[in-house]
Amino acid sequence: MNIAQGIREEGIQQGIQQGMQQGIQQGIQQGMQQGIQQGMQQGIQQGMQQGIQQGMQQGKVEGEKQASMKIARQMLESGMDRQSVMKFTSLNDTEMSNLFKD
Repeated sequence: MNIAQGIREEGIQQGIQQGMQQGIQQGIQQGMQQGIQQGMQQGIQQGMQQGIQQGMQQGKVEGEKQASMKIARQMLESGMDRQSVMKFTSLNDTEMSNLFKD
């Protein structure tokens, strides 16, 4: 092997080495960016789903409470005693007191 071939071989090796390092760096960068983007998208979707679930649950609880209050008001207006109304509707004393404040 002559000097020119040796230098050429060394240059090829250095080029391969640099190319591999650059490729690895770019791969890491792209992988991180894609991972962050996917993570954000999944986080947003999960957050939205949880928000919808919580909203539906709160709406259900609120609707049931309003229905109980309406029924309690009607029971009291029809002459049923307060203790029985509290027992059947599961309303507490404070809620019962607020029935006729409107």
